[in-house]
Amino acid sequence: MKFEHKSQTFIEIDSAKIYYEEIGNPKKQALIFLHGGFGNIIN
Repeated sequence: MKFEHKSQTFIEIDSAKIYYEEIGNPKKQALIFLHGGFGNIIN
């Protein structure tokens, strides 16, 4: 599965705009993967 950044879904928390994706079967257990830091979606 290739990740394409297609959903353009963001949540804003304390002035930080955080991009997220929801992929897969919603009936199965969730996996949350966090990475990055003070960059943006490009880097």
